[in-house]
Amino acid sequence: MYKDPSVIFLKRDSIFKRLESDLILAQSNAEIEFHLYPLLNRVVTDFCSVNEGDSRFTLECHPQAYFGDSTPGSYRLPDCAASTFDSRASTMKEAIKPVFWFEAKPLPESRNWRKREVLIDTMTSNYFAAAIPQVREQVKHAFRSFDGPTQYPVFILVGLYWSMLIFDKDKEQRAYEHEETVASQVLARQAVAANLLALKDRATSTASTASVVDPGGAQEKSRFSSPERQIDVFDDYLPELKYFNEHLLLGTPVQEYNPVFLHALSTIMEKHEFSQQPSCFDVPHNYQYVPNINMASGMEKLRTVYRDILNSIMINATMEREDEEYSQSEDSKDGSYKPPGRNDAPPHWVYNEESPIQTRARTKRDRRVISPLDSSPVEQQAPHGSGSSM
Repeated sequence: MYKDPSVIFLKRDSIFKRLESDLILAQSNAEIEFHLYPLLNRVVTDFCSVNEGDSRFTLECHPQAYFGDSTPGSYRLPDCAASTFDSRASTMKEAIKPVFWFEAKPLPESRNWRKREVLIDTMTSNYFAAAIPQVREQVKHAFRSFDGPTQYPVFILVGLYWSMLIFDKDKEQRAYEHEETVASQVLARQAVAANLLALKDRATSTASTASVVDPGGAQEKSRFSSPERQIDVFDDYLPELKYFNEHLLLGTPVQEYNPVFLHALSTIMEKHEFSQQPSCFDVPHNYQYVPNINMASGMEKLRTVYRDILNSIMINATMEREDEEYSQSEDSKDGSYKPPGRNDAPPHWVYNEESPIQTRARTKRDRRVISPLDSSPVEQQAPHGSGSSM
């Protein structure tokens, strides 16, 4: 058999030796995402190789998979996807269907990913959460780009630890609709409150006077400026968290895949007509999956991410409203004020001929320049190295 050119043998020891090498490379450059790619691509390539389809379908590894349509610039590139290819399809859009994919994130806080510590659990959970907005964009583009699938399993790999979410097309649509509803409700409440304040200003104002910005905040804060309210996050809108913060590989050096990972792959492939050859990807005989004790904290992380997204929407709506409310003085002789840019406004100005409502809006606008809101968890990019995934 070894001399038969139609047969290629891959010994179990050789497979894990390569995985060990890839893991050493990733750990030695723990702060850089793309050093995880050899490990990730090895896992997906080996898995695709042991899954046989019929004469029409093959399972293929697609590093930097392209999720895009005909819209220029509208695409995402997850780090690595396992996709089916239909050789009889009439178009590429019909030919390729993602089965699952990975988004990888580095874990720079530890140089020994195999040794599970409280710090590792904390940081992997945080990086998992930070990656979710990025993954949602990938999912959105996948649903737009490929006909047929209504669910996508997505692995988020942080160092050597992985979690898996299942995104449902209808759930995601409801989540986006809920976000749009929240934004419109915020704007509507702000408009009503602004009108009430304008009426109050006209009733109490006796003369136009110079207004000095109070660095500590205006005496009377605009009621519509605060986005604080009870934010509703319904589990029915959330993706299903199937696995959370599990090891990918076991042993030093690598001896086997974590049976939990093999269980996850087997549940995914149940919906696809591929026959898996006996290999290191087989779920151990009589194995019974037991959910991770940290699943509850994973669900809370997930809810927090979606809650932060809604909070960010509310803050942005408030900022837009405040910007709309302030307009420059119509007095052409008044040179004491120029509308501030987001990054170059001085902390204090004297403004002439402003209405009280303009003063409040402009004050809050200046305060954002001094202490920008751009550092909210939702608006930060998920941590990554210099890789090109999107």
